[in-house]
Amino acid sequence: MIRLSLKQWRMLQEDPGLLTIELGACLRGKRKIEVPVGGKDGFGADGVMFEWVDGGPDLTKAAEFFGWDEARTEKLGACIMRYAAGLRENEQANELVEYPGGGKMVFRFPGAEGEKRRMLEQLRDEMAEAIGRRDAERLWEISGIDEMWGRTEIPVSVSVSGEYVSVKMADGRESIFTMKDGPDEMFAEIMKHHIGEWGRVSHLEHQIDWDRLLEEAIANRTE
Repeated sequence: MIRLSLKQWRMLQEDPGLLTIELGACLRGKRKIEVPVGGKDGFGADGVMFEWVDGGPDLTKAAEFFGWDEARTEKLGACIMRYAAGLRENEQANELVEYPGGGKMVFRFPGAEGEKRRMLEQLRDEMAEAIGRRDAERLWEISGIDEMWGRTEIPVSVSVSGEYVSVKMADGRESIFTMKDGPDEMFAEIMKHHIGEWGRVSHLEHQIDWDRLLEEAIANRTE
């Protein structure tokens, strides 16, 4: 059972992804931020653009949610980045990809399951030392670290229905856009900027063959 204050529950209701820590940002050591652009005469902004900055995941919202000071937040960030470095090395040494057809691809890491579980358990212990066991357990459960980071396979899929393309990766989120948004030869570049979990596999030697997945998906297009 997780106990939270009424204010904390309301914060989660307003922003369900408030405590999500993007593993891709940890593995890359970079995170995507919004930067205001435009505006006239120094007032306001016409929109935002995204930029990658160094430093791994942004833990500001988690720190505000739990009331951590700067020292505890930095300790948490340090243990997360140590875990990410170990996971990156583990996956690079064990990666294997499969293309079963139909616009699908799967990253597998045969023989690495035991070590990956050990590293995740070590991370849990280090988090408890960094921010206290109570907060560590609450963050662990609410953020879904065990479920999301403990996966031994990373599926990727592309499907086409009419003029619409659907792309899914390991985090379960789906990106949908029309074929008119860009020519087929630009598909790979479009994906790198639109898929939230792109960073999750960007450290691997076997990169996603988006062109192949799109061709297979088009061949299996549904109307």
